[in-house]
Amino acid sequence: MDKLKRTMKSAMDDRSSRFMLGTIALGVVVALLAGTLIGYKLDNNNNGGTAKKATVATKKKKTTARRGSSKAVAHPVLYGSVVATRPAKISVVGADRKRVPLLIGPRTKAETATPTNVTSIRVGARVIYAPGSGGATTASEIIVLPSTSGIGLPVTKVTPTTMTLGNTPVTFTGAKVLRTTASNRRRIPLNTKVAVLYFTQKRRNGVVEVALLPATSKL
Repeated sequence: MDKLKRTMKSAMDDRSSRFMLGTIALGVVVALLAGTLIGYKLDNNNNGGTAKKATVATKKKKTTARRGSSKAVAHPVLYGSVVATRPAKISVVGADRKRVPLLIGPRTKAETATPTNVTSIRVGARVIYAPGSGGATTASEIIVLPSTSGIGLPVTKVTPTTMTLGNTPVTFTGAKVLRTTASNRRRIPLNTKVAVLYFTQKRRNGVVEVALLPATSKL
């Protein structure tokens, strides 16, 4: 009888151990499945968030593109006539007949050309000129600007009849000579001829320097 009891007790203990192990194993499987499902759901949510972020970034990029580049772009000197004027804005029509709106800012430098003589042509000054009948190496009209100007070419040598621009001598015998002096940037008369140094930034043209020339100028 004692032997039978011990045998039955051993069987029950063994069954209890297997039952507990099975229960633990089942619990582990359930936990793993639950974790996988949760991870899948979170991953889907994150993907949704990434998609939203990508969409927002794309919209921002398109908006920036529409507003224009923030980088300033310099242009060649514009020669033309003023067809519209305000205290802080002018419009100039150049040789190509295109109307160019230009903003006048607090740093815009303006100067007006007035008659002078050939003694104003000095080494270090900058000049622009209208070619004469002899071609590009002769001048019929010369505008002398300060050495700090961004318009024109620097004079490297001067003789009584020629000025050298870079390495090119230009004859100015009989040429009309004018020299610029500082003037009011907010008073640019309508129909004035101008030489304008400007740049474009965010689709707006800002004037760096404007030289006002006589209406009779050949430039």
